[in-house]
Amino acid sequence: MRKLIPLIIVAIAVALILKRSPWARDKFNEAKDKLTGWSEESIQKDPIGFLDHAEKQIQSSLNALMASQSEIQTNVSALITKRDENQNKVDTATRLSDEFKVAYKQAETDNSWPVNVADAKYTKDELIKQVETLIAQKQSYSSLIESQNAALDKASTAQATLKDQITKLKGELQSIATKRDTVKIDQLTAESTKWLEKVNEQVNASNNLANMGKDPVRDLDTFVKIDAEKKQKEAEAAAEAAKKQKTLEFLEG
Repeated sequence: MRKLIPLIIVAIAVALILKRSPWARDKFNEAKDKLTGWSEESIQKDPIGFLDHAEKQIQSSLNALMASQSEIQTNVSALITKRDENQNKVDTATRLSDEFKVAYKQAETDNSWPVNVADAKYTKDELIKQVETLIAQKQSYSSLIESQNAALDKASTAQATLKDQITKLKGELQSIATKRDTVKIDQLTAESTKWLEKVNEQVNASNNLANMGKDPVRDLDTFVKIDAEKKQKEAEAAAEAAKKQKTLEFLEG
């Protein structure tokens, strides 16, 4: 919040300097105590210096937003890689489950246990246990993928918002440079007042976005932890007999 104080005062201070507005004077007096080094008198003596100071605060907010933008992009790239790796695991589990299903049905028909599948020999019980494991792992990775896709959607929204805000702040910085002459010649027009208020609005908006890079994108360990907790609760509630029955339904279906 401290970074925004100079910008909050900008519109008030310039109005006070150039227009001698009673309202501006009251509001300035409320705000100036929050910032040391810029009294009413010092701003009147050096309005350009004060605008320079305010410009630095806008630049600071802009730098924070750009850092968040970079951080989000880094996290997004890493998360996409991990999501794709998990998708490959799901695809592999699907392929292997189908191979075991074909082998199971053939062995049941021919009464030819044990059977060779995926470069290994399985008894009936071993094959059932193997497919049970594959199904459970496939569900686990599928859940991770859903969480990762949700995080990527949020990150995409954050990126769009940051891009828009950064563009606006860059425009405001350029406006400060071109509007200095208005202050220099001691003329504050209605348009200038509106512009200064717009600067303040943009900076206030940027403050809420400065830490966006830390959220909503999370690393894979977080998802793994959440998923592990979920699996533990499900495992406690599920009976071994139910698991085996589910696997048999898959193999015989």
